[in-house]
Amino acid sequence: MLSRPKSFAVLSLVLAVALSAPRAFAGEPVPGLVDHVKRAVVVVNSFDSRGKLSTQGSGFFVGRGRIVTNLHVVGTAARVEVRTFDGETFAVEGLRAHDAARDLALL
Repeated sequence: MLSRPKSFAVLSLVLAVALSAPRAFAGEPVPGLVDHVKRAVVVVNSFDSRGKLSTQGSGFFVGRGRIVTNLHVVGTAARVEVRTFDGETFAVEGLRAHDAARDLALL
């Protein structure tokens, strides 16, 4: 896990990029924007120690193999998987950083 200052810097950068996206597509029809970004969205499934689905949420890629989601979705899970837009499922290897105050997790 990253240290608090570094995790805050990483998550701050992620938020800055995410919040600037609407300006980057200003004037583009909504369907064009959706088609452009929908492959970045994933479904995040968290499982308890018995293998039962305990929480489901969404997330999005912010780089190769890096996904941002809500901390409450993955916080106490024994196992986490993500399902991509294409239907592929991948096991999450771990939590790279988190910010509990903002309910964010970088997988």
